[in-house]
Amino acid sequence: MTARALDGKAVARQIYDEIEEAIKERVSRGGTRPKLATVLVGDDPASAKYVELKQRNARNVGIDSEDHRLPARTTTEELLALTQRLSGDDSVSAILIQQPT
Repeated sequence: MTARALDGKAVARQIYDEIEEAIKERVSRGGTRPKLATVLVGDDPASAKYVELKQRNARNVGIDSEDHRLPARTTTEELLALTQRLSGDDSVSAILIQQPT
C-alpha cells in the first residue's frame, strides 16, 4: 500500500462547509441557531487566543457565541454558579470552560 498525503486544510474546510450547511438548513426549518458559551478564567494570553479562535470558528459556520471572562481569583463556587446558569439557558447549546492551571 502506498502512502497518501492528507490535505488537512481541505478536510477541515469540507467539515466546516458541512456544518455551516446543516445549520442553515436547521434555521430555515424554524430551528434555533446553536450557541457556544465560552468561559475564560484568568488572563492567560494563550488561553484567551484559544477562546477567541473557538468563537471565530463558531461564528464562521453560523453558530452564535457569547463570551464570559472571569478573574483568576474566581472561586469554584462562582464558576459553578455561572456554569449552572448557562446550563439552564435554553439558548446555549455548548459550554467551553478554559481555566489554565
